[in-house]
Amino acid sequence: MALTKEQLPQLERMCEALYTSSNADERKQAEHMLKVFSTNPEYATQCQMILQNSTSPYAQLLASSSLVRLVTDHFLPANVKTDIRGYVTNYLASHGASLMPFVVTSLVQLLCRVVKLGWFENEGHRECPQDVRKFLEQESPVHVYLGLRILCQLVAEMNTPCPGRSLTQHRKTAVSFRDTALCDIFTWAISCLASVTGAALPSAIASANASASENGGTGGRPSTPPGGVSPPSPAGNAAHAPRPNQPPLRPQARSQDEKEKMLDQTLNLALKCLSYDFVGTCLDESSEDLGTIQVPTSWRPYLEDPQTMVLFIDTYAATQPPLSNCALECLVRIASVRRSLFSGEAERTKFLSRLLMGTRDILRNQTGLAEHENYHEFCRLLGRLKTNYQLSELVGLDSYAEWISRVHEFTISSLVGWRWAQGSIFYLLGLWSRLVSSAPYLKSTSPSLLENYVPLIYQAYVTSRVESVQAVYDGSVGEDEDLLEIEDSLSDQMEALPYLCRFKYEQSAEFLCSMMDPTMAEYFNAVESLKKTMEASASGISTPPAGLLDANALKAIDLLEGRLTWFVHIISAVVRGRLSSGGSSATAEMQETVDGDLSARCFRILNLVDSTTPDHGEAAAAAAAAAAIGSPQAASAAATASAAAAAAERAASGPYSRVYNKSRQRLELALLSFFQSFRKVYIGESAMHSSRVYMRLNERLGLHDHLVVLGVMVRKVYFNLRVYRTHAEIIDQTLKLFQDLASGYMSGKQLHRLDAVHYVLCSHTESSFPFLRERGNLRSRTTFYHTLGRLLFMDDATSRFRAFVLPIHNTLCELASVPDVTLRDTTECRRRMIGLSRDLRGLAQATSSRKTYTMVYEWLYPKHTQLFLRALSIWTADTDLAHPILKLFNELALNKTQRITFDASSPGGILLFREISKVVCLYGEYVCQEAVVNAAAQAASAQANAGADIPPAPGTPEPGGGPSGGGGSSRGDVYTLRYKGIWISLMMLTRCLGGGYVNFGVFDLYGDPSLNDAVRWALRMCLSIPVGDLHGYKKLSRAHYSLLEQLCHSHPSSIINTDVETFSHLFRSLEMGLRSLEVSISSQCASALDSLAAFCFNANSSMVQSQQAAAAAAQQAAAIAQANAGSAEAAAAAAAAAAAAANGSLGIGMPSARDAEAAQLMAKHLRMNPQLVHDALKALYEIVLFEECSNQWSLSRPMLSLALLDVEAFERVQHELVSQGQGTANNPERAQRLRTCFTRLMHDVSPSLEPKNRDRFTQNLTVVRLDFQSRT
Repeated sequence: MALTKEQLPQLERMCEALYTSSNADERKQAEHMLKVFSTNPEYATQCQMILQNSTSPYAQLLASSSLVRLVTDHFLPANVKTDIRGYVTNYLASHGASLMPFVVTSLVQLLCRVVKLGWFENEGHRECPQDVRKFLEQESPVHVYLGLRILCQLVAEMNTPCPGRSLTQHRKTAVSFRDTALCDIFTWAISCLASVTGAALPSAIASANASASENGGTGGRPSTPPGGVSPPSPAGNAAHAPRPNQPPLRPQARSQDEKEKMLDQTLNLALKCLSYDFVGTCLDESSEDLGTIQVPTSWRPYLEDPQTMVLFIDTYAATQPPLSNCALECLVRIASVRRSLFSGEAERTKFLSRLLMGTRDILRNQTGLAEHENYHEFCRLLGRLKTNYQLSELVGLDSYAEWISRVHEFTISSLVGWRWAQGSIFYLLGLWSRLVSSAPYLKSTSPSLLENYVPLIYQAYVTSRVESVQAVYDGSVGEDEDLLEIEDSLSDQMEALPYLCRFKYEQSAEFLCSMMDPTMAEYFNAVESLKKTMEASASGISTPPAGLLDANALKAIDLLEGRLTWFVHIISAVVRGRLSSGGSSATAEMQETVDGDLSARCFRILNLVDSTTPDHGEAAAAAAAAAAIGSPQAASAAATASAAAAAAERAASGPYSRVYNKSRQRLELALLSFFQSFRKVYIGESAMHSSRVYMRLNERLGLHDHLVVLGVMVRKVYFNLRVYRTHAEIIDQTLKLFQDLASGYMSGKQLHRLDAVHYVLCSHTESSFPFLRERGNLRSRTTFYHTLGRLLFMDDATSRFRAFVLPIHNTLCELASVPDVTLRDTTECRRRMIGLSRDLRGLAQATSSRKTYTMVYEWLYPKHTQLFLRALSIWTADTDLAHPILKLFNELALNKTQRITFDASSPGGILLFREISKVVCLYGEYVCQEAVVNAAAQAASAQANAGADIPPAPGTPEPGGGPSGGGGSSRGDVYTLRYKGIWISLMMLTRCLGGGYVNFGVFDLYGDPSLNDAVRWALRMCLSIPVGDLHGYKKLSRAHYSLLEQLCHSHPSSIINTDVETFSHLFRSLEMGLRSLEVSISSQCASALDSLAAFCFNANSSMVQSQQAAAAAAQQAAAIAQANAGSAEAAAAAAAAAAAAANGSLGIGMPSARDAEAAQLMAKHLRMNPQLVHDALKALYEIVLFEECSNQWSLSRPMLSLALLDVEAFERVQHELVSQGQGTANNPERAQRLRTCFTRLMHDVSPSLEPKNRDRFTQNLTVVRLDFQSRT
């Protein structure tokens, strides 16, 4: 429907309602009416008409944004793109000054998108940068500013992958733009920057401008009218340097505001040029390490020119943020250029010298460093110096001595002023750590001076971190500025700190101990007073005696624990740094000795911390160990341990308890970090058990070897799991330590020797570990029992296993005796079932051998599996319980490391699958109920209605709230209500079908419906998922396509023996999966399609060949009998021919009746939906020929089988791709090349699916694809 000028006012009102109305229904209605402009390519001319005739900014925004979507999502002819580019360019030139900013932004995006997508279709698109240059030549500052904006967006567009385009297509365009236009644009940015700031041009650009004047350039303003530009050039190629017929750029600002706007766009343009992905490395902009920037060699004259760097440094000095920090960011990129760019070492040294002197002068004068944005970016610039240059190069410069001194002073001031520079310390510490790590390899005669500054920086760091605790304690710093609370910054700093500390290790350790020992002594006294106070409180004394702690003293303990937390974190990082430190054997022995000194202090802090829980100590641990090893005093020992546990709980809840104190919890986390570091270096496979660390630990604390230290760690694990049961982070980190210790081969074997571990294996219930009762620790239960299972199964002892599962067995038996009504209505029963499901899943995860899995399976089946089936039937709608039960059976179905292997006479695999089938059917029956589907649909409706196809104008409310609004929770609700349970069920069935431990032929043979029922409900669950949601949830899509691949491969008849609608839906979903960005899903879909097509083709071929062979043999028998009637030879020949005919009639070489019936049914499905094979083939060829695909071999498999299955569809696909394919519709040469490729593709390929024939087709496809893509 054509839009007339009379209808334009109505459309403008709708656009205004879409972007500005506060009424959601009104916005939704307007969006529905206007959506056609962005979805129907025929409305492209209507959008241009709106731009031409409407003065409403919202109508203009609708038209421009719709054109962007049309150009991006739909294939438009090359001439249409050319027309759009010329129209938008002239429209911006003539109307740009009067347009609203958000309209200009949308139009600029449209122009740049059209140029990128049509880059190789028309040479005029490649001339766009030269056309935009005419904006920069205008007298009007508005046109200059607009030209800079267009160039900024163009560079960004070329550097960003476009939706719907493969990475290969993107890189091809990006590389062409890099080689033909990017260098020009960078020089234009430098010229504009020099002109606006009044600085001198770099000599390379100035000489090019002089050459332009000598060769006919006007040298002045062009004759183009001030309000417009000349039409786009029809042809021409951009050079690597300014063209000889172009005048120099000298834009001038008429006011300070115009100057700042020009500077902003000019600096942004230069930054985008320097940030370009030159070689396709796809650098992550969020990463702090930019790597080396691979600028082309054509940039060499401009980067080697001294004035280029001076220009950016002067611009930084003369401006304020955000202009100044943008100039610094450009310098960061310039400092990162590749080493081979320079013409020689002399030029590189001069470049580095200028960079060093520039940063030195900034430090000397403190230029701009009072601004936080400048400060941060300058720290990044300093960090880049050592990343891209060698220490020997820095040391050899004359300005190095002053520079390193200035950087040292700057670092010290940054550390002291940590409130100001806490986000920038990382770069400075990284600079010093890289300098230190290079020091051993320095062969220069010039001193590095690091020994003068690095110890001072390390001392300043330690001092400032410790003093920051006092600032938090005094209240002068908010909790959000507490350095211990900023985990990311803390971990980053701890990575660099070991290099600084170990540079002069003995000196650094001595300083650390001099600060740490007084704090520990003070803390020891405070702990002793705290213990007396707790004892008095426990004895019922209402007024504590003199000398005990008051409220202020308790706060002082917070301060001491904060300081100790920093010390422990530092020691943890330093000990972990031993892995990356080298040196001679003497140096190694010295470092191990110092490690022992520092580690001993951490173990001493551990004793002090744990001692504030009175009844937790060696007595309780010894009693527990005695009970574990079965000593004669086992009963009394167990009672003592139980009493100690109860006392620990009372202390934890007392008024003077430190358990719930934040400072104590952070100290506990620091100690766990130290244990991890110590474990990695001195415990386990790579540890040196005769290390001097243990000699020093033995001298200080009596910890003479790694086994004793392991015992300390296990006791700490036991203590934390009992006392900090409500602190999720401490529980998680404690269990991670326990799991890491058990996962190591050597450390796990050593753990198995500890009595404390045996006690834990015997007493692992909720009464011994109260954290298991907490709702917030449900996920931790699986980790806990997984770790215990690893330790339990190390010796495969059946008696130990029985003793371990006895408490769980008793609980399961107790719950099994509860009636269904009581089970459903009792909260405690529900809680225990959730916990048991998670516990048993962790135990099942730990089984990695046939023997251990069989022990778990025979214990659970059949007695206890019935309880979980009952629970699932009762609480199917309760996701908190249903999902753990599903995950338990999902784990039992997984045949990892071939652990599920039953005896030849055992029905174990069949019985296991029957239980899995019951679970799948039970959950599938519930989740496919209409009420459940409707409830999930209502939960997702808000998210479905929130998406807006048309972007809002800047500063206006987003229609429907957008994806970041309330829709996210709805999306999470539908996942929890349905999709999570569905993908677990599908994955469970997939694991059974592909596990190799079930003979599925038994089920049909004996009439058992378990297999058919499970597959039927699984397919019903698949069909109940909307296509958009199927591809919106990764786990759901992976499970869906994994099941379809397994069914198509092993049970194709289960897919084929469905109604035509179901078959078509599943086939279409496989076709959509081919286009998935996830390679594994694409490969699975290709494999599934190949299995289906091969099954049908082979069955049909076998039947035809057998029938033909039987008919031929019968004819031969008749002919022989007729020609040689009465002879013995004739009788023999007739008998042989009759036998051959009988083979055909008996079915030898033919598919089974069931397969033949399924093949005929599939042929019927395809006849009713002839587009299925056609669309799948077209998708495959479009992906392989026109897009980037890393799984070409996988995609080639179904291409041949589908082509043989439907030859007519294959011929139609060839014709469509040649006549209407991507880039062939208006390019006869390319169309002919593609036609030739299809001819070569089937060369020497026979109509069969024999392996050799398949390989020949794949080889042809590879050759054809490379040839086609290399020439287009």
